[in-house]
Amino acid sequence: MRTLYCLLLTLFITLQLFSQTDQQRKSIKALNVINEPINIDGRLDEPVWQKAEMSTNFIQREPQDSSLATEQTEVRVLYNHDAIYIGIRALDSQPSEIRANLARRDRSSQSDELSVFLDSYHDTRTAFEFTVNPSGSIRDVYYFSDSYDNSDASWDPVWEVKTSIDAQGWTAEFRIPFSQLRFEKDNTTWGLQVGRRLQRKAEFSYWSRYRKEANTFVSNFGTIEGLVGLSSPVRFELRPYAVGSARFRPSSSGSTYAPVRKGDFNGGLDMKYGLTSDFTLDVAINPDFGQVEADPSVVNLSAFETFFPEKRPLFIEGSGLFSAGLSVGQMFYSRRIGRAPRGDADPPPGGTVEIPDVSTIIAAAKVTGKNVNGLGIGVLSALTSEESATLRDSTGAIVGEGIVEPLTHHFVGRIEKDYDEGNHTIGGIFTAVNRRITDETNFLRSASYVGEIDGTHRWGDKEYIFRWRMAASDLVGNAGSIDRAQRSSLHNFQRPDQSYLDYDPNRTSLSGYNIFL
Repeated sequence: MRTLYCLLLTLFITLQLFSQTDQQRKSIKALNVINEPINIDGRLDEPVWQKAEMSTNFIQREPQDSSLATEQTEVRVLYNHDAIYIGIRALDSQPSEIRANLARRDRSSQSDELSVFLDSYHDTRTAFEFTVNPSGSIRDVYYFSDSYDNSDASWDPVWEVKTSIDAQGWTAEFRIPFSQLRFEKDNTTWGLQVGRRLQRKAEFSYWSRYRKEANTFVSNFGTIEGLVGLSSPVRFELRPYAVGSARFRPSSSGSTYAPVRKGDFNGGLDMKYGLTSDFTLDVAINPDFGQVEADPSVVNLSAFETFFPEKRPLFIEGSGLFSAGLSVGQMFYSRRIGRAPRGDADPPPGGTVEIPDVSTIIAAAKVTGKNVNGLGIGVLSALTSEESATLRDSTGAIVGEGIVEPLTHHFVGRIEKDYDEGNHTIGGIFTAVNRRITDETNFLRSASYVGEIDGTHRWGDKEYIFRWRMAASDLVGNAGSIDRAQRSSLHNFQRPDQSYLDYDPNRTSLSGYNIFL
């Protein structure tokens, strides 16, 4: 009887939590303004804003969890055939104390902020953030796997926002084109969260309650209702480029560097096409990344690889689909595509060697997307060229070449499916790298394969999460390349204290598996 009583009490408390959570999930109705112009100036002075439904009563997350915000915030939502508009008034009893510092895009500053989070798939797992501070500095982030920590700040859509400070506080007027979002046109409900940061009080409040102990993020969103008649715009972008370069090096008496005058011309094409409202095709032929922000300088004194964030547009969109959302292990690291050649060449006596900085991506294609039924697909295929070092003698004349990177094909494919409104997710990923090995590049493995299946299960209104993963890998190459893999710092098969590994310098393949719970 005591056990039965405990079970009934637990069931009662669980039902109460479900009931309370449902009451805390807010909803707002969007107003269709297809025939009324909206001037994005940050003032919310058009009459149409007053016609829209207004929602308020933000709830703190910091510092007083679940308490009402100390300053009121008002939210309104409009839409027309090509964009969604969100107007936010942040009332402030001390408008002279509003913090408004300038910052670079995607950089946070010690300022007040207003953030809009849209779950346009309404899958309670993925979301797009649009943030602005009173000075107009913006931040945009893509979230995946229903986690605030699983995000991609390199996602940079095209959108518009203006702000204004007045005697009542400050306002922000957002215009977010539908072309920058991914959604199912027949879905009339989107997930919505609005956040406010009040810097002088170190206060963070949200429109829909988001508690400190919550281990999910997108699941806590409220909803936008009434988005009828949406049609996904034709998404087609074509970006050809041509670039010329010239290099001049002055002569120096007694130097092995002779005068060098070298010109080069290059060109390529990037294309993006919306196959459906859910899936996007990206194609690149000899892509150019000359305008991509450079990586910070890093001194790596360890034996392990330095991981840099992806900043190349080709690999950014849909990058969350290639992640299992787990805290350990990384099945796919896109920065290895087009990496610096790893081979070397011996210079002639008194001469020099010139090695390319990167491996040229000959062509790449990617399909990413997720439909309203919770089916997500991501497929990427890329081919990088064979790279050669140029050998010069003491006079600067070219005397030969040496291959430093083989022709390589990269492939990754992932599929995942959500069930029960995102409470359960099953997915799998497969990656492959195949190289055309020559005598000069036989230190590399000829092929490597990784396969994985994973799942996430949530219950108790997503308060509890169980994650699992099973993965296996296989490396293929000659005895020398596999021996180097066994002896590398990642494996250390040869260490004398191990008793469960089989070190064999003559093997030509290396396999392994991993189970994570």
